[in-house]
Amino acid sequence: MSLAGRSFFRIRDFSREELDSVFSRAQHFKNVYTQGRQINHLFAQPVSKPTIVGMVFLEPSTRTRMSFETAVKRMGLQSIFLGDVASTSLSKGESEVDTIETVASLLPDCLVVRFGGSAQVQRCLEKLPLPVINAGSGQDGHPTQALLDFMTMQERFPQMEGQRVLFVGDVLYSRVANSNLELLKSKGVKVGVCSPEFLLPKGEAWQDVELFTDLKEAMAWCSVCMVLRVQQERHGQTMNIDMDEYTEKYRVDAQRMNWLPEESILLNPGPYVDGIELMSDVLSDSRCLIRTQVTNGMFIRAALVSLLCGIEVKGEQFV
Repeated sequence: MSLAGRSFFRIRDFSREELDSVFSRAQHFKNVYTQGRQINHLFAQPVSKPTIVGMVFLEPSTRTRMSFETAVKRMGLQSIFLGDVASTSLSKGESEVDTIETVASLLPDCLVVRFGGSAQVQRCLEKLPLPVINAGSGQDGHPTQALLDFMTMQERFPQMEGQRVLFVGDVLYSRVANSNLELLKSKGVKVGVCSPEFLLPKGEAWQDVELFTDLKEAMAWCSVCMVLRVQQERHGQTMNIDMDEYTEKYRVDAQRMNWLPEESILLNPGPYVDGIELMSDVLSDSRCLIRTQVTNGMFIRAALVSLLCGIEVKGEQFV
C-alpha cells in the first residue's frame, strides 16, 4: 500500500486501511526510538537526494509546529519554515495564496500548512503538484491531531470499537473535535459531548452523539475524556462568556478527576489555559496523558511525512 504523492487534508481522504498504515508506522517508529533513541537508521535505502519538507504556519502553533520539525529532524530530513508573519512579505500585503505558491515554487518534497480556513487557500493547496498536509485549518479540521489522539487512546485501549469518548467544553469552535469525530465514527467509537448549549456543535455529523449537561455524569460515562480549550479568538464580539460560571461547571481539576473511572484517561489537544479548562494539578494523575499526546504527535507526523514522501522503512509490518 503506497501513499506516496498523496495529500492529507481531512480524515476521509484516506481509507481505513490507509489510516491504519499510518498508525502502524508511527507505532513502529515509537517502539524503535524507545529502544535506541533514534529512527533515521530505519530507512530501507539511503535517500538519494535531500528530502525537504516545507512548512507554512499562518496561525500560531507550538505542539504541531515543533512536532513536525522534530519529526523531520529525527528522520534525517531537511525543512524550510515560514511562520513569523511579521518578517515575511505577508506584512507588505502579499496574499496567503501567493505566499503558499511562492514556497511551493521552491520545490519542497512535501508541504505542511496551517491556515485560517480560507476557501481560497484550500483551493490553492488542492491544486499544488506535491503532497500537502493540513496542520490545522481554521475551526474546520485538524486531522493530524486526530491521528495522534487516536494513537494515544489505542495504546490504552487496543480494542477501540465500543469505547466512549467525551468532549468537554467548546466543541462548537473546535477543529480538533471535528476531525476526531470523523475518525472515531469510522472506528465504531461512541461519542459524547458535555458543553454549554451555546457551545454545542451544530453540524449534521454531531446529531447522534450523547449529550450531557452534568460533568460528573458525563465523566463517569466515558473511557476517554477530551477537555477542549475555550476558543475565544474565534468567538467574535457577539459571544460573551461568563468565565466564572463556565469554570464552575466544566473545568476539570484533581478533585473532579475522582469522577473519572479508574481505567479511563484524560486528554487535551493543547494548549490549555490553567484555571479555565483544566487545573494544572491534573497533570500528576496517571490517567492524564497530555504529555503522551505530544510525544505521539512527533511519531504520527514522522509516519505521515515519510509515507507521503515515499520513504521506505525497515522492519515495519502494516496491519
